[in-house]
Amino acid sequence: MSCVVDAPVLVAAAADEGEEGAWAEDVLAEGDVVAPHLVLVEAANVLRRLARARRLDRIAATTALRDLLVLDMLLVPFEPFAERVWELRPSTSSYDAWYVAVAEVFELPLATLDRKLARAAGPRCRFRLPRSKDARRAVRARRRRAAAGRRTPLPRAPNDARGAADAAASRTYRGRVAPRPSEPPSGWRFRRSP
Repeated sequence: MSCVVDAPVLVAAAADEGEEGAWAEDVLAEGDVVAPHLVLVEAANVLRRLARARRLDRIAATTALRDLLVLDMLLVPFEPFAERVWELRPSTSSYDAWYVAVAEVFELPLATLDRKLARAAGPRCRFRLPRSKDARRAVRARRRRAAAGRRTPLPRAPNDARGAADAAASRTYRGRVAPRPSEPPSGWRFRRSP
């Protein structure tokens, strides 16, 4: 199932070995992932804070960031969502409102670890949160895969879509064609770049 993900979900999938990490890995493996361009900067900042607080060692943080940079996802620009983000200002931060607006336009659930955001007044999107039963089930499945010698890899972009120069020149990012800001969000489609 496709979904919009926020930065804590990406960080949990890349760096958390617990229940939330297993849940986040399952979310990313289930279908297409959509997020605002902001998500990678936010995720990098979370990893930085974890490393500075010594809750994650430097090598693990660097590895997690590298995994996130090659994750196959559609990153969307801010401009088409600015009006809805502004409408949500009484109940959510602009950062969180951008995730909500993307989920509303794409009619996808927003996978998040932020229960406060899911309870906020204003968002019209569906939320996907880890439930303790789901998280425990994901951990058990991960342990079974590990015992069998298989680790669920994060979805990766094709090698030819990783070059920053190619991405800038063709408006592609991680193997997906990003729409021009002047195009209406309803016209967006998942397409593989040539």
